[in-house]
Amino acid sequence: MKSHLIALMLTVISLPAFCQDESINDIVNPSIQSGNYAKAWKDASDYLVKNPKSIAAHIAQGNIILNRYLSGQAQIDLSSNMDESIYEESIGSISERPVILPTAVADSISGCFLKGLEVDKTRKDIYFGVCTVYSYALQVDKLNSFLPTVIKNIPADDDMAYSLADYAIDFGKRGDFEDEMKVYNKIAELFPNSAGIMGDIAVQYQQHGDIKKAKEHIDLAMKRQGADNLTYRNAFTINAILENYDEAIKMAHSMNDNSGDFYQALVMLCRGGDWKTALKKWYSTNSISGPPSQLAKQLLSDNFSNVTATVDTLMHVGLTDAYKIPVYKYFKEHSPYFMPAFKYAESLTYNSRYTDALKAFKEIQTDTITAKEKEDLDFYMAWALYKTGNKKEANTHWEPLLKSADFYRKSAAAYFIGKSYLDNKDKATANKYFSMVSDSGSKSKYANYCANLVKSN
Repeated sequence: MKSHLIALMLTVISLPAFCQDESINDIVNPSIQSGNYAKAWKDASDYLVKNPKSIAAHIAQGNIILNRYLSGQAQIDLSSNMDESIYEESIGSISERPVILPTAVADSISGCFLKGLEVDKTRKDIYFGVCTVYSYALQVDKLNSFLPTVIKNIPADDDMAYSLADYAIDFGKRGDFEDEMKVYNKIAELFPNSAGIMGDIAVQYQQHGDIKKAKEHIDLAMKRQGADNLTYRNAFTINAILENYDEAIKMAHSMNDNSGDFYQALVMLCRGGDWKTALKKWYSTNSISGPPSQLAKQLLSDNFSNVTATVDTLMHVGLTDAYKIPVYKYFKEHSPYFMPAFKYAESLTYNSRYTDALKAFKEIQTDTITAKEKEDLDFYMAWALYKTGNKKEANTHWEPLLKSADFYRKSAAAYFIGKSYLDNKDKATANKYFSMVSDSGSKSKYANYCANLVKSN
């Protein structure tokens, strides 16, 4: 166990990388590895008395404090999946627990490292070590105040922005998205010419389900100079998901993968333009196997008018929703079938466009749909309603799912209906719903939620 802790420590703050004077390592490392932190601390302190300018000894003291703390912490995290999203099905995970340093411990470690910087202000590795401590302790204000000092004292190019972004990501790994974005935005402020870092912020917001802020930040990214291919791709994806077709086409043509003409043809299909001519031109030079070619081949075939076959192809080719949405929308508007209309609305739901998704769901004709199609509609519509705060209406769609043969959906319904009663302080009714699935807590994350809530209520 102790050797594992040492390995973890060395990946967090690499002791050998800091040390110009290797003799201190030879003195303290054996004690650290054996868990004799008192001896390691005394040896490092004695060394500093004789060598007060030893940067390595200051770093060694910080690492002793870190290892002493880690030695008493569990390294494996058995965690439940607390993301309510219907799209995140896992019950939980077994993983290495992210280190979260208490304030007092972090202050002691960073204090040692900062003493090293007092001796030599050019040590990039020490600056990064301090940033690591601040991020692992979730000390967002200290980190953001320290970042200008970092780039002032060490050479900073655009790549530095991405290196510093790792410390923002550390907050997200520890469940602190709000502070993660504070750090990201501070980095964007310090690197005003970096389009890429602003684009990364947009992606973070998109993945977190805030498509509005994703759009705001990708627009800011495109106003900066030096956008690279990845930034253009992110701008394409966000605009395509939002059905800002003209902007998405422009971004698609700026990417270096020859997908602009392909995407433009799909938009022309949706808009009623001469899409066949455009798609044939693209396909003539891009007929190699791959998801775009598979879809193009189906759209250009005599079987194109077979809505079921074409939508099935669209559902199973490896294309993102950015490409699928305009095709779903075309078939939604040009056929009476359930599947394209449903898949269009569900794609909006998946991409956090809940209000637009609800409008699309409510336009679907339900007179002739099958029981399975009705269940699909209820499940995704209930989630969209829940995410827009319409919990009472959502319950009218969760309720039929209590009879579903799909336990995941049944347990979701029991959880969300029960939770709505719990929010209204009606524990008895809430528990009635939770108890419908609470004895099968290992079968789904929602059943696990219900089991825990029954225990706590």
